[in-house]
Amino acid sequence: MSFQGLQAKYNRLHGENAAWKLLRADNAPYILAFISDLFAEESEVPFGRARIRLDAEIDRLRELGIWQTETAANTYLNQWIASGWLRELDDSLTKTDASETALRFCRSLDERTAGTTASHLRIVQEAVRDLAVAISPNVDERITLLEHKKAELEREITDLRAGIVKELSEQQQRERIREVYQLASVLTGDFRRVEDEIRQLDKALRIQLIEGGPPGVRCCFRLWKRKRYCPRPMRAVLSKVSSSCCATRIGKPNCATSLTVF
Repeated sequence: MSFQGLQAKYNRLHGENAAWKLLRADNAPYILAFISDLFAEESEVPFGRARIRLDAEIDRLRELGIWQTETAANTYLNQWIASGWLRELDDSLTKTDASETALRFCRSLDERTAGTTASHLRIVQEAVRDLAVAISPNVDERITLLEHKKAELEREITDLRAGIVKELSEQQQRERIREVYQLASVLTGDFRRVEDEIRQLDKALRIQLIEGGPPGVRCCFRLWKRKRYCPRPMRAVLSKVSSSCCATRIGKPNCATSLTVF
């Protein structure tokens, strides 16, 4: 990609990406610190509890002269939800892919050690070896590579049977634990990104159905929404009614107005 193309790409991300917006927000350190601390032990926190904790932090920082703000915690939380840094569902808050990406980026700035480099090098070496086995069209070459891997495992087994146990140093243990944590964090971020995309598609579909869907489709949507929150025995009944409504488009006047109640 040319310089101009890259500049246009990064300019678009600078203006649209929620994680980038969070990192360049005026009070980004406070937002990141609060989100990181709020979800340190829980993945989901009631909105009321989050508001109380943020109110307490604002009062404490105001007394220390660190964060001079007159904005209420409730206002901040709603702003962060609107910006895509928090997600509210059923009066509970969770992190979004944007906030997780920003936090992961900040953590990476503080974790660049020689041990981390060695750990990453080991991962790359293992990935290259596995890739070489997977893509090699030469059967003999594949066998040779797998034999090397087998020989390494056999040597390790022989050492263990002989009572030779190689223990990781404390530094190596920390690096391995950090490595697992980083991989798990990336995986969690992937799930959050997929969830965000699904929610955006769901929102767009709801808007289309409300604004321009035919009465029959609106009725199906209304029944489907009710079905999500009703007891399980009633779901089959609503499914049948919804299917019938879509097939015959019955009760057009009632269906057309049924969306006004939610």
